[in-house]
Amino acid sequence: MCDSLNDTPAAHRKSTGRFFVRGGRGRGTGSVRIPSAQAGSHPMASLRENGQFLDCPPDSPIMADNGQGRSRAAHRQGADQPSLSPSMKQEELQAYISKNGTFAVQCPSCFTSSTYRVADLPGDLPNPFGYDCTCGRVWSVRLIGFRHGQRKRVQLAASLVRTTGSRGVPIMATVQDLSVSGMRLVTDEKLSNLAKDEVLKISCILNNPHRNKLNLTAKVRRIMPAGAQLAIAVEFLPLSTEQLDILDAYLAG
Repeated sequence: MCDSLNDTPAAHRKSTGRFFVRGGRGRGTGSVRIPSAQAGSHPMASLRENGQFLDCPPDSPIMADNGQGRSRAAHRQGADQPSLSPSMKQEELQAYISKNGTFAVQCPSCFTSSTYRVADLPGDLPNPFGYDCTCGRVWSVRLIGFRHGQRKRVQLAASLVRTTGSRGVPIMATVQDLSVSGMRLVTDEKLSNLAKDEVLKISCILNNPHRNKLNLTAKVRRIMPAGAQLAIAVEFLPLSTEQLDILDAYLAG
């Protein structure tokens, strides 16, 4: 699945690089240059220290821009594309959108990193998209967080298993809302010793035509009484590419 990132046209100004669309699926002609958001900043990120990256894992390779990263956007049907790195089919880079609407991409080969503004991306750029580094390597990059704030009210049967205490015993629950970053569940079980940051294994089947089953690992963020039931808000631990695609499609439907 390829999702349009936004409806804002790319800014026409000097850029450190260009993104490209693989397979000639982009619309329009020519290429779009994307300006670097923070050229010249230190590569190790006050961004991480200041917590600016939304849901960015502590071990994420995301860094601030050093002004050297490049990208290429080919928006021409059948346009010549750079050859993909052999590892591109095996490794998909993830870039997290910050609260101020920027994201950074770091090349795993040369470790060059650059930061870009989401608002400067072409509106028809799919997700994931190609990234062409100055070292000549080309990678697949997926933006995480552009649907972060989108939540969907649902009524889905689910089961959760605690990883501490009564391990392996499934607890029946109902998913009431869902996003790419987490969900809210309610259960009739009391779970009086459930604690924040406890890790749960959650399984649910989506009510979409494919009836996709999701097996998720999540961390408890909030525990709230909900009448005679208990409400649990959880945040997903890193999802697979397949899980992200399924959730993106479900939320967009």
